[in-house]
Amino acid sequence: MKSPADAPTLEGICRKLGVAPAGLLRKREPAAAALEGASDEQVLAAMAAEPGLMERPVVVKGDRAVIGRPPENVLALF
Repeated sequence: MKSPADAPTLEGICRKLGVAPAGLLRKREPAAAALEGASDEQVLAAMAAEPGLMERPVVVKGDRAVIGRPPENVLALF
């Protein structure tokens, strides 16, 4: 949150997660609902501008990534 990722970095994270950018949105965020039907580029730009829209934590190791909720997901990287 202190140093948010830019759109190209978020795109790389989505590739590593194997999800479309919309799959990285926090569904309970009201602003996420406004992005329903938005293009991948629009979603990435919105998450870059407002990092609170992104599901977190995301843990990246090499060419793989997981969303750390539940925390047990992180164990899959090790």
